[in-house]
Amino acid sequence: MHSDKSSANRKSYSKEFKEAAIKMVIESNETAADVARKLGINSGTLRHWISRWRRSEKLEKGPLTQKELAQWKADLKEIDKLKKENDLFRKELLTLHKQQYRNIGS
Repeated sequence: MHSDKSSANRKSYSKEFKEAAIKMVIESNETAADVARKLGINSGTLRHWISRWRRSEKLEKGPLTQKELAQWKADLKEIDKLKKENDLFRKELLTLHKQQYRNIGS
């Protein structure tokens, strides 16, 4: 017979503790796993709290404002420009590498 012990063994954390843990991840360069380890909690639990928090933030905030949308579009353009530059640099590096290889073989 299978008994469900998970609910009996499940730890309960206060809202304040959860918010502090989420804040530690959001406002630092630490990963959820690092913060969870420091706090002595399961990293999956912390990631779940963060996921729920992000969903609730999106629901409360609503759609993007015109200013946010404009910034988002500008960011996308900048990302596209940087990707193109990166591709160009890769091609140039490959060309230089091939030329150098040919010079060594000569």
